[in-house]
Amino acid sequence: MVVGAARGGAIAPLVLPPLTPHERIFKEFDAYLRSERGLAPRSIVRHLPVIRRFLHEVCSGGAAGALSKISQEDVIRYVERHAQDWSPGTGKAMCWSLRAFLRYLHHWG
Repeated sequence: MVVGAARGGAIAPLVLPPLTPHERIFKEFDAYLRSERGLAPRSIVRHLPVIRRFLHEVCSGGAAGALSKISQEDVIRYVERHAQDWSPGTGKAMCWSLRAFLRYLHHWG
């Protein structure tokens, strides 16, 4: 008997758990950067850790309604809190990532 095989020799289909709200946002943001902004996968990967951290701190629930409540003050506080964590070049990249994400949010309403 083969471990993991269903009756009749067929392998049971893989059932993926539902995406969390943040994971759904990341997938949609990734697709936006690819299709609308024309970025290469390598460039996109650089943005996701910044956005992941931003959402975790500013919008921890991850629900779409919480995204609409992100304020200018939230963004400024986040940048002020983390801009000194890295070099000036990395801080600039962090701001670029946030700007791209906020454009994405604006684009999709």
